[in-house]
Amino acid sequence: MSKVSVITPVYKTEDFLDKSLPSLAAQTLADIELVWIDNGASDECRRLMDKYATNKVKIIRLPENIGYMGAINAGLNAATGDYVGFCDSDDWVEADLFENLYKTAETENADVVLSPYILEKSKTQRIVPLLRDIPPKNAEDLFETQKYGCIWNGLYRRAMIERHHIRLPDGTKSIFRDNLFFVQAALYAGKSAVQPKAGYHYVLRSGSTTQGIDREVRKNAAMETLTELSRIVPADLMQKNERGLSLFLARSLGISVLDKNQAASLAIFEMLPSLAQIYTEIKSYKDPTIGQRLFSISRNPEKKRVKIRLLGFAVSFKYKYRKDSK
Repeated sequence: MSKVSVITPVYKTEDFLDKSLPSLAAQTLADIELVWIDNGASDECRRLMDKYATNKVKIIRLPENIGYMGAINAGLNAATGDYVGFCDSDDWVEADLFENLYKTAETENADVVLSPYILEKSKTQRIVPLLRDIPPKNAEDLFETQKYGCIWNGLYRRAMIERHHIRLPDGTKSIFRDNLFFVQAALYAGKSAVQPKAGYHYVLRSGSTTQGIDREVRKNAAMETLTELSRIVPADLMQKNERGLSLFLARSLGISVLDKNQAASLAIFEMLPSLAQIYTEIKSYKDPTIGQRLFSISRNPEKKRVKIRLLGFAVSFKYKYRKDSK
């Protein structure tokens, strides 16, 4: 059994594997297992996987492409490490990333460890910080720490994953698919921790699945994600962490793109009244009625801003959310 298993699905990313795979093979953590999923990959992808494979690499060859979620699940089924991490095959990681994450996980005895990451775009880099830099005490703190629903900027205890059988729903094609894993992990986690050094390079590139997506596609993807969450996560567990989870979903999914009539019929809005309230507040903040343009005071709890409108003029300012004011 390894200390850490890192899962990397590979499909049509041959132009990026010369950067991604060597960065994984060069990890300073000695006891690491790299699980590379040949998800119906091209011959060139397979050649590069074989080229950079070491004795730390376990290649899972699938007979055909089964989608990102199916590939992640295949990796989870094959992983043997105490902790599980993820790396997309068009991103890359610094050599000490998983050693730093693992040391924090062991020191803090944490089920989940999160870290900042590095956003690469058009030959520029910037660090995307966590929203909180103090150790999360519970699921609500975790939701207030992670900015979006990515899973590749952290580690997850595999025993927790297997105990609660955390997987990604097969067949779901939502661009917000990582949310389905992260929400489950956050809700089931005991102790969590923060590792302050950024070491994951998230590369934004033209043609990626998250770029150039129009409003209708985002709406459908958010709807699908919310529907799946209402199906796979127990209602009482979500309700126990309702406010934090609702704010996280609003932030990560961009909740204002939803259609009001459709959204109101979703089971998750019945489970999470706070999410329905946040949706209404954000819609009023971003898309006011004629009457609201004449005079209104609206909030955007996702951005923690208040906007005052009077006779077509508007001024906004930031406010600080206080937990004891729920």
